[in-house]
Amino acid sequence: MTNNEQIETHQTWQEAAGIGLGVVAALSPWLTGHLDNSTIVSATAAAGIVVLLMSCVKLMVASRAEDAAMLLAGLWLLAGPFVLGYAGTTLGMLHLLVGAVISALAALQFRQDRNSSDRNLARHGG
Repeated sequence: MTNNEQIETHQTWQEAAGIGLGVVAALSPWLTGHLDNSTIVSATAAAGIVVLLMSCVKLMVASRAEDAAMLLAGLWLLAGPFVLGYAGTTLGMLHLLVGAVISALAALQFRQDRNSSDRNLARHGG
């Protein structure tokens, strides 16, 4: 597969999914009613906002940095319930699900971009 074909495998659905997942992650404490711990609310909102912003940026300019930030945010959502002690709650289960999907989406985008140069990525956008 040539670099152009590799880039063309990126679909806007991937960025749309990232935007949606970022919104769900950021709002998840309010959606589940778990607002009693400000650390959890802040960490979750930050991770969701990172995913949302990186997906928006990826629509305009593609680079591996956005994929890396999304992957880290997804991994944080996966680890957060265990690190911050809310595993087993509705919020924790939601974060495990959303974090796994975000991480998988970021891994898919990394895989699609693996043979492309940074310059080629920037030229083609997301």
